[in-house]
Amino acid sequence: MAGISTYVASIGRHGQDPDVNGTQDSSFGEIGGFQRVSHYQQWIDQSLRQMDTNAPTRPEDVVTSIQEGNSGTQLVYFLLEFNGVRSDPGQWLSVDYATRDGTANAGEDYLAVADTLILYPGENQATIAVEVIGEMTPEPDETFYLDVFNPVGGSLVLALSS
Repeated sequence: MAGISTYVASIGRHGQDPDVNGTQDSSFGEIGGFQRVSHYQQWIDQSLRQMDTNAPTRPEDVVTSIQEGNSGTQLVYFLLEFNGVRSDPGQWLSVDYATRDGTANAGEDYLAVADTLILYPGENQATIAVEVIGEMTPEPDETFYLDVFNPVGGSLVLALSS
């Protein structure tokens, strides 16, 4: 999402309306104002992190093996930590990540994720959640991986993985 529409209007004067269809529906002849969502990126990310009370905050709290269950999905977490020193205390750190199949297959055993994780000033760790899909078919233990690459601003370490 690039922005949120804060208003839409059509300008008319003396009975002349430039709107192509006379309805406020983002058609030709209307004016709209938008707020960039990226302006609120830090607030959105940090609010979502605070709401996930099940996310581990220490490497020893990361669960590395789960029973997937018979149906639905359940979250597993990867914990990433920054163990360096920022040259600028206000610096954002980022790293790209993506899940990768091991013996588990994306779409069948877990839902693949790929994105960029940002650590904001004052943050030294964050989790990445992955949904594991439950199924009725008995099978041996399966694994999948989280690849972390393209660090910007410092080195990020994968503390433990699920």
